[in-house]
Amino acid sequence: MKVLQLANYNGPYEGNFIPSLIALERRLQERGWRQILAFPEGAKEFNWFQRVQRENKCIYIIPKRKSIFSQIKAVDQIVNHEGIKIIHTHFTNYDVVAWLSKLHDKINNNNNIEVLWHIHSPARVKKTFMRQLRDLVKYKIIGRSVHAIVVSSGGFISMRERGLLERQAFVVPNGIDLGRLTKCTKTRQEMRNSFHVTAEEVLCLQYAWEPYIKGVDITLSAMEYLMRYGLQVKLCLVGQDVLFHFVRKRFKDRIPDWVRIIEPENEVTNYLKAADIFVSASRTEGFSYAVAEAMAIGLPVICSDIRGLEWAREAPGVVFFPSEDSAGLAQGIIKIMKWAPEKLAARTAAGQSLIIERYGVETWAEQVADLYEQIVENKGRRTDAPY
Repeated sequence: MKVLQLANYNGPYEGNFIPSLIALERRLQERGWRQILAFPEGAKEFNWFQRVQRENKCIYIIPKRKSIFSQIKAVDQIVNHEGIKIIHTHFTNYDVVAWLSKLHDKINNNNNIEVLWHIHSPARVKKTFMRQLRDLVKYKIIGRSVHAIVVSSGGFISMRERGLLERQAFVVPNGIDLGRLTKCTKTRQEMRNSFHVTAEEVLCLQYAWEPYIKGVDITLSAMEYLMRYGLQVKLCLVGQDVLFHFVRKRFKDRIPDWVRIIEPENEVTNYLKAADIFVSASRTEGFSYAVAEAMAIGLPVICSDIRGLEWAREAPGVVFFPSEDSAGLAQGIIKIMKWAPEKLAARTAAGQSLIIERYGVETWAEQVADLYEQIVENKGRRTDAPY
């Protein structure tokens, strides 16, 4: 049997998503299944796409969206040519396309393809009339004939509030590519020197692709709080132009010297090993790869108390603060700074073990492969989730 991974993934780096698909392919091959990949046209320019293609993976390209009909036609062709049994969509844009392709195949060939929507970024949204109408159509009407994976229990609650049918949904947490965390091209000291951070200073690290959603304003206010008390702390923010303009506007073009803004890179370990504390001040999360990676490296973490991060409560090296409370964030950073070295080591080691045991890509791949078999064997009927 064949599974089509229909992924609206157009990022410059492979991150954890591409290694997850590769791990899943291994699991499916062990069971006699085959995986087919499909990405948007823009993905062709990136190194990860070219590498996967060189490894003789079966990859298709979905054309740019001139109309939804051109995308449906492209998916129909893949389904018919490959004899697809399951269409597994990622990152929303192809969800309805996959459902319509399922209908076409049922009408034209009397086949029963299963469709699985993977909801990577579940979130509560503002309940406007149009949003409620779209959610009603997608999750309560179309959603009756598809399945859904949500990446955290908190995300599942948020999606259920938006209309996702509980009987059609499964919770499968994301998996971290632990192998990529061993790729370190610079030493901790080299990285800290490049950030102009001394040995005595505490370096806080935050990923901030979308500054408002990631709570950069909350972190900056917390850092100002720490500065007023004379603490030796610096903040390293990872992002691009949107982040730079956000921070510059926040400080009226006078960015303080305790802030460092750096470009993202694929070797995330360089940044993580340079840091002393990882900060996640997000206003919303599905399942935070960044928090899990920081824990896997052995960093203490402070994060906002929001849905999507409930899984991290088991880790004693993770401190929570009330969402959007900059003073609470500052106090949490101080709390971590006061941990004795042996206490810090014990707490972060427990977090590392948690990630290795439960949240690696191999664990994720096994759970998803189990889910495929469950869906097919039960002919689409909902049974207990594998997680």
